[in-house]
Amino acid sequence: MKKIILYIAASIDGRIAESDGGIERLSEFPITKEMNYGYKEFMASIDTIIMGGRSWRELSNIDAMSAYANKAVYVVSRHDWG
Repeated sequence: MKKIILYIAASIDGRIAESDGGIERLSEFPITKEMNYGYKEFMASIDTIIMGGRSWRELSNIDAMSAYANKAVYVVSRHDWG
């Protein structure tokens, strides 16, 4: 059985996005070799990602989906994408 692990970028007041859904604030904390916050090791340890539709759209808009190229990605949304 696989483990479910929550890995989320949240502000100290618990917000994961701006009120308009934007995630631009994350660009203030780039993942570098010196400051990777355990991200590289975490990504190497997982094979599946589940994210919301808005997160998927935001990450797609900034061309960040390549980080998930070798992962199974499931997008959960209440909207019909058909």
